[in-house]
Amino acid sequence: MSDYYKIIIADDEPRIREGLINLFPWSSLGFEIAADFSNGQEVLNYLKDHDDVDVILTDIQMPVMDGIGLSARLMEHHTKVICFSSFQNFDYAQSAIRNHVYDYLIKPIKYEDLVSCFERLKKDLDAERGNSGAPSLSSVSAPDSVIPAVVSYIESNYQDCTLEEAASMVFLTPSYLSSLFHKKQGITFSDYLQQVRMARACELLRDPEIRQYQIAALVGYDNPKNFTRAFKAYYQMTPQAYRQQMTGGKESEK
Repeated sequence: MSDYYKIIIADDEPRIREGLINLFPWSSLGFEIAADFSNGQEVLNYLKDHDDVDVILTDIQMPVMDGIGLSARLMEHHTKVICFSSFQNFDYAQSAIRNHVYDYLIKPIKYEDLVSCFERLKKDLDAERGNSGAPSLSSVSAPDSVIPAVVSYIESNYQDCTLEEAASMVFLTPSYLSSLFHKKQGITFSDYLQQVRMARACELLRDPEIRQYQIAALVGYDNPKNFTRAFKAYYQMTPQAYRQQMTGGKESEK
């Protein structure tokens, strides 16, 4: 018998599923991911041949069969169901309670809320099944994959990325992610974003075919004057001076 309780994750958004799978310390909490699916019917099909699943973490709104429909089908099943939704809708919550759902979480799911929920669930499962030992919430920290995921997000979305969106992506609060990012990277989130934008601006300025107002927009500045000020503050020279230095004064007349 595995030392871990098995989880199925169901959500029709691949990014959400991947985040839930990869950005939580499931093993530290006493769980492991058995499978993931995009709708409730796929979960039911899987359960026909796998009776060892302990928990289903499911979105409410999904095609084919939603989370409420899935929880209704599993009322007599030993598996615990945890629902999550971006809608703080009383009817959803009421249906979840009627279907004996273990917990109901609001999206975007916060890291500490999910950890707290699964800490409680681990204790309850241990008590039901005669097991012992549950991790302390204070001992469970964000996994090492969080900061690389945020760095990748910044480098791919530097035009319009935000701390709030990054935090939502890795299921942390903005304040906690800001503190964690600074601790791990030795630089603040906003300073790293600025660093990426300025480096990309330098690359674009070396191409005389690209006008400076276009470069401003490409690196996330709606106003070219704001871009010029930011560039000068960062490199102690204007974008035009940098371009002249790199290209010998060449710039397209287009």
